[in-house]
Amino acid sequence: MTTSTTIKGVRVGYENYIFAHGIAPRGTGNWAFDLDGEFRFYSGTFTSARAQAVRDALLMNLHNIQVGS
Repeated sequence: MTTSTTIKGVRVGYENYIFAHGIAPRGTGNWAFDLDGEFRFYSGTFTSARAQAVRDALLMNLHNIQVGS
């Protein structure tokens, strides 16, 4: 099972989500991402939420974010 992915130089970790749910994140809903201790929430598919979180991480000059559990 994939525990992370890297998009545009930003590592998106799935470890906490997998630990809590037993599966990788997918589907549609409200998604939380930890951007340097600040949780931000995005609605929609996981793919679109992850893309927005990566855009925000790049604006904040972050290279490591985490999907919330």
